[in-house]
Amino acid sequence: MKRLLSLLLVMLLLATTVLPLTAFAETKADSPYVTNGLVSWYSGTQNTRNGLSTDADTWEDLVGNNDMTVEKNDRNYFTKTGYHLDTARNLFPQGIVDVINGQEFTVEVLFDEFQAKGKNFNTFLNCDNDNFSLFRRVSNDVLEFKFAGRPANERPMVSGGLEKLQNALITVTYRVGGNVRIYINGVLSAEATCNYAMGADNFFFGHPDASRNFETIFRSMRFYNRELSEKEVLSNALTDRVYCPYIKEGLVSWYDGASQPEDATVWKDLAGANDIPVQKDENNHFNGTGYALDSAKNMFPQAIVDTVNGQEFTIEFLGSDLVSKGSAYNTFLNCSNDHFSLFRRNDSDVLEFKFANRPASERPTVSGCLAMMKDALITITYCVGGNVCIYVDGSLRAEVPCNESMTADDFFFGHADQTRNFSAVYESMRFYNRALSAKEVAANALADGHLKDAPRHASYATIAQPLTNVIGDIGLIAPVSSKSELTNLKNRNVMPAALLLHINDNGDIADAKGNRLVSIDEAVTLLDAKVMPVFAISTEKAADALIEAIKAADWNDSFVLSSDAALILRVRTACPAVRGILDKSAEKVGNDPVALLNIRREARKNLAAIVMLSANTTGSSDVSYLQSRQISVWLKTEGTLSQTDAYRAVLSGAAGIVGTDIDLLYTTAKEGLAEKTLTFAPLNIGHRGLPSKAPENTLESAILAVEQGANVIECDIYLTTDNQIVIMHDGNTSRTCNGSLEIEKSTLAQLKELYVNKGYERNKKYKECRIPTLEEFFKEFKGKDVLLFVEIKTQNTAIVPIFKELVETYDMYGQVNVITFHASQVEAMTRDYPEMTVGYLCASMATDSQADTSMKNVFASPIGKYGTTLNPSASNGAAVMRAAKLRGLSIWPWTFGDQTGYDNYFLNGYPGLTGNNCDLLGEAVRTLTMDNPGDAKVGKTEDLHLYALNYLNERADIAGNATFRILEGADLVTIENGKITFRGEGTVTLLAGYTAKTGKKGTEYAIYAQPVTFTVAKSEEIVTTNETTGDTTGSDPTETTAATGAATTAQPESTTDQGGNKGCGSVLSSALCLGIPVLAAAAVFGKNRKKDEE
Repeated sequence: MKRLLSLLLVMLLLATTVLPLTAFAETKADSPYVTNGLVSWYSGTQNTRNGLSTDADTWEDLVGNNDMTVEKNDRNYFTKTGYHLDTARNLFPQGIVDVINGQEFTVEVLFDEFQAKGKNFNTFLNCDNDNFSLFRRVSNDVLEFKFAGRPANERPMVSGGLEKLQNALITVTYRVGGNVRIYINGVLSAEATCNYAMGADNFFFGHPDASRNFETIFRSMRFYNRELSEKEVLSNALTDRVYCPYIKEGLVSWYDGASQPEDATVWKDLAGANDIPVQKDENNHFNGTGYALDSAKNMFPQAIVDTVNGQEFTIEFLGSDLVSKGSAYNTFLNCSNDHFSLFRRNDSDVLEFKFANRPASERPTVSGCLAMMKDALITITYCVGGNVCIYVDGSLRAEVPCNESMTADDFFFGHADQTRNFSAVYESMRFYNRALSAKEVAANALADGHLKDAPRHASYATIAQPLTNVIGDIGLIAPVSSKSELTNLKNRNVMPAALLLHINDNGDIADAKGNRLVSIDEAVTLLDAKVMPVFAISTEKAADALIEAIKAADWNDSFVLSSDAALILRVRTACPAVRGILDKSAEKVGNDPVALLNIRREARKNLAAIVMLSANTTGSSDVSYLQSRQISVWLKTEGTLSQTDAYRAVLSGAAGIVGTDIDLLYTTAKEGLAEKTLTFAPLNIGHRGLPSKAPENTLESAILAVEQGANVIECDIYLTTDNQIVIMHDGNTSRTCNGSLEIEKSTLAQLKELYVNKGYERNKKYKECRIPTLEEFFKEFKGKDVLLFVEIKTQNTAIVPIFKELVETYDMYGQVNVITFHASQVEAMTRDYPEMTVGYLCASMATDSQADTSMKNVFASPIGKYGTTLNPSASNGAAVMRAAKLRGLSIWPWTFGDQTGYDNYFLNGYPGLTGNNCDLLGEAVRTLTMDNPGDAKVGKTEDLHLYALNYLNERADIAGNATFRILEGADLVTIENGKITFRGEGTVTLLAGYTAKTGKKGTEYAIYAQPVTFTVAKSEEIVTTNETTGDTTGSDPTETTAATGAATTAQPESTTDQGGNKGCGSVLSSALCLGIPVLAAAAVFGKNRKKDEE
């Protein structure tokens, strides 16, 4: 019924869709009409029992004995498609008269092109006493049914009669004591109450009277001795090819399961001639809803193979009642060479589309397949040179680039293999020779009853916060304390990424005292899908009210913030797409690794991926510590900010800043920094160590990777038969070792007999590398400035408690993150080791062209439910990175092999780069640190010290090659050639910037040290100096470039910010900052190759 109602609705919404399909193939004599109660069937394409005869003067009844004589002359005759009638009448036999005089009946007449001639009426079916008259009234163009001699005001009528008669199937159902109904092309168009039998004295079709005549071809007529149901009428309309609720342009084939007889062995193509022979047995058969399939495969004809091998196509597959049986997969659509495979991966419960034989990292995937396929419309659109997309129930869920055609050798649905089989009902399938648009996909989903009602609000915001110069950007979050801040949101100078909204126990947005401002629904409406809400709660009542409001408004693009972690878990469990923020801003946790790790544990256990800390007590190193361990950080600022405060917050590397001074924070991040400013150095993750120079996943390779610049080692783990965790990428050792063993069928001792030396057999250094254990990695790297990204390769969830015990035994919690492809392992980690952060490895779930809105797909996956990070194959750009970061989600792409790949993702702001050549980033500067000047007394001159630290952990003083800006006290100091001279008493704040590269042959970016503030004290001896030194023409008076010697003591023009504070009236020039010779850094590092001891 849901589908039938949707079919009616789609007619109203898509007038161009529900039209007669004149181009469709003609009905054959064995077409599967409803047979129950069928008394007579007159077919225009088979007007005799022996086939078509255009010379016939008798129209034979193909299912009964009611043959009838028809006029045969130059105006009335049989054609190849039916009986051409022009101003004539033909009497039905008495058997048909008896049918229409019964207590119930159905009449179906299929017309070709219809031409009106009668002055007053066009009467198609009639009797002499006029008790039965199906006709068109010319004066008002109404199709009308006069029954049992009833007056006009009691008859069913359909307006727009002439247009609707063209190539139309007109169905009349009749039941005394019930209703009389008129259907056009299978759709109910009019009805009236029926309390009388017909009482016709005879019965005929056509009319010779000049006031009632017409011209058309009667293509078919059917008579039933009962009232057909709405579904049965639709079924016959489908068979006659006059009804199609779907997009027709490019429709090659359409298979509708509900229209097939249960004993059918061929699935009729309702749009073409591509019928499919199907298996019929106890487990595989039509069941009235569709084709019930169980562990069988059915081949499509070659025309369908040609369609999927074209440059573009669309496949729509409506399936239900999926029961998984295959040990590894459930394969729904496939070909023998496996270039096309639409399947469910059982271990991760992911719907995956393998196309053109592309590897897993390049395929679109959708999570939660088993539950979804209980009843879902899956649509695949494919365009070579464009994208391949997966839609579920009309909504885009996954999208990846598509550059190759399919090259399938054949094509089939279902699978008999025990590793891939399943049972399900194929309700319908459609094939197009073009890629449908998103709007067209939604229209077809609506027709199938699989398009959800539109939510009251846009499901995900298109974030209006303008871009800054921070690589990857930074989220700005403004707290709301008054209703006007919401109602006047659009008038802000700078639109924030999110608003912080406090929820009271009544579920309303409230001020600090709990007084109501607006409802949650009103607030979301005012945000206008441009700003995300951060809902702050402190009680269970507020949490429950928020849950109810989020579900009612369908607004999941939001956050829940609380200092009570249990409340976050409460909301997140009920609304898994909502992001959790643990508020620790009241605690002092800076420079305390133990406190930071406790925060990580608490946040992770309660599904909070973000923590909010105080900007006053949290430093850049604290931010880096947590974000390197997969917990995003927001800093909370207090009150009105100074220029220095704003720089400290922006340069902290935090993913977001909460504060009232949004304009100053934005101006600092946009105008106060050079383009491509790095605030958080991405982790340099050695993929299986350094496999380009040493055997992968060995201890030797890991150590070499660290020596060459990696600060994270990625490794893969399995569990042996004696419960030892070993490191190996493949489940079998043959690819990398000198022998072949199945990891999970071997003991540690057996594995230790092998060498991991494929390709290194003659290398003295690496020819005897052994398969390492995770314990050996822990022993090697414990206490060192190295993290481990441990990928759980095995599907055996028994590894999780063993892994946890090993981590805790070696106190490695602070050095380990977990990643995995398997949703089952994500679930096991959440259950058995909830404190540990987890990254979900997958293909791309988002697109740069729809970065914000495609976040819906991301948070609908295990990422939302379990609060993991997103770890996709490298296929996204800056837009996806920003959309995720502003939502507190960190993305960790893999795997890079060349400088271009490293450069692109480094400069797009991704927090970690997993690659096979981690040494390429070795020379890149990751932090700048400026020392306080030594003896800051008036009259003295001191050296400035600015230290750059690269990924090789080399530390060099680059003060002579940096750009300095005086944020405060510009009249108190001058800077020249890396030296600072103190000229007056007071407070001075310096900001230092530098231009670096992403490696020896990399791309430029800007990097800054945190501002340094110091006090210039009074000196016993006042030294007289010149007011200015060096050429300052064209320079910002607050800037000096140490390498060029430019310095000034000129008073900067001051401005007043919106908070009333005086600040610097100018901002750091991109040209000055980026104009420093980049080679100077390499030269300085080369001269001072000194390992950082800190």
